[in-house]
Order: sequence, then C-alpha cells, then structure tokens
Amino acid sequence: MKNQKISFAPLAGTLSEDLPFGTSWLVRGDQGAGKTTFAFQFLVQGLRKGESALLVAADEPVNRIRKNLVNFGFGASAYERSKRFMFIDAFSIDSKEEYSVADLSDPEELIYILSQAVSKIEKPVRIVIDSLSSLAINYSPQDFVSMIYAKNRRMRAEGIVLMDLYLAHTLESKERYSLTNAYDLSVDLYLSEEKGGVPKKYLRLQKVRGCSYDPRPFPFTIESKQGIMVNKAYYRE
Repeated sequence: MKNQKISFAPLAGTLSEDLPFGTSWLVRGDQGAGKTTFAFQFLVQGLRKGESALLVAADEPVNRIRKNLVNFGFGASAYERSKRFMFIDAFSIDSKEEYSVADLSDPEELIYILSQAVSKIEKPVRIVIDSLSSLAINYSPQDFVSMIYAKNRRMRAEGIVLMDLYLAHTLESKERYSLTNAYDLSVDLYLSEEKGGVPKKYLRLQKVRGCSYDPRPFPFTIESKQGIMVNKAYYRE
C-alpha cells in the first residue's frame, strides 16, 4: 500500500503523475457544474479497482444518493454489504445509518465519527464529503477553516485520500485562500457562457503539491453512465 497512487480519469493528462494516497483534494465549483458527478466518478472508479469508498452525505438524504448512484449506472448495495462502501449521514435528523452526525456544529463529533468509520473500512479508501458548503453554515468562517485543517490532519495517512466538495463563493476571499491551503490538490469546475447563451463546462487545476500540472482550463461534458469526459485534445485542435 505504501506509495500507492490514485488514478482518476478526468485528471489524466493534466497531471505529470498520479498523486499518492495520503493526500487531500478540494473540488470547488459553480452550482450545476458537475461536482457531485465528479465525486461519484471518483468513488466508483476506486471501487472498481478493488479499493473502498466512504461518502459523507451533508447535502441530501443517503437513500436519495443511493438512487442517484443507480441512475449514474452503479449499484452500491453489494459493496455496502461487504463493507467496502460506507455512508456517514450528516443530513438527517433521525438517521438509521450505522454512522451519523447528530450535531453538525460540533467539529469534534464530525471528526470522531469520520475517524471511527475510517478505522472500520478496508484500505485503501477514497473519502468524499458532499459538501463542505452545508457544513459551513454551522460555523464562523474562521472556525470552519480551523475544523477543515483539523479534519485533514486526522485523515492524512497511508491508504486514505480525501475529496471535499465546495460551492464556489461560499467564503470570502481571505477564508477561501486559507481553505485552499489545507489541500494538496484544488480543482475548479465552472460554467462559462458561450455564443447563444449556452453554458459550457470547464475543469481547471488551481493547485497541486508534489507534481507539475497543466493550469489551463479544459472543457468537459457529462455523459450518462460515464460521468465527466474532459477534452484533453482541446489545445491541439
């Protein structure tokens, strides 16, 4: 497991090499830009490679996410039964899930439940929090950033990669900079208006520790049952 690398199709070709486990990733994006699809693709690709997956659901009920995964073309039930795919319910008031967070304003509870779930799941594991924006409303900006640093330090270990989703412009510029600094990789998914008012989706790496990367924006589409398909040949056309 030592020095094991993370392969992820949407970033292939934009990084000089795959990042290792033991890193944390921030996915920042506009509403409707494809952040959750990006995360589903990240988890599913890992599961199909024999890795484990853990999803912290803060934006919507876990059962709705299960249905969304089926619509994505992936049934999670067999992986859940084998304990290779787990959920932490950080949305429901009276959760029936094995792991849930009752008080989102308590950073120690969130980090404790996350640590407990991670200790029970087979490594390597890909973790997604969807999303930080729903957690942020429970904190002052400074306390929120402090919680993120504490969480990321706790999760920095061999066999673990953490991906946090974040709605763009949730924080002011000062806190946004501090937040980004807590991660090894930061990628933006955003919409840009094209002729006729039809929005076009773009992916752009903003920061990567440990390797070189292509900082140019790349257009992408979202394909049914496949996810995000990045046009890597865009600058060669």
